[in-house]
Amino acid sequence: MKVKRIAAGSYEVHTASGIYGLENCPAENPRATGLPSGPRWMLTYPGEYTADAEFGTKRDAVASVRAFEESKQR
Repeated sequence: MKVKRIAAGSYEVHTASGIYGLENCPAENPRATGLPSGPRWMLTYPGEYTADAEFGTKRDAVASVRAFEESKQR
């Protein structure tokens, strides 16, 4: 598994089953929208166009991908 930065706040996570997209999408106006302030890491599975999961940190998102990929290999 390899994590590659492609732009500010945007990463690709290369795995054997495809490339996951990882983007930092903080809320525009957290108080008005009711969303938490701070980073929101959106994870998109290979072959998808919209975010499939949301994480508070990039580390949590990458750990989730790693765990998912390891479970598929068993």
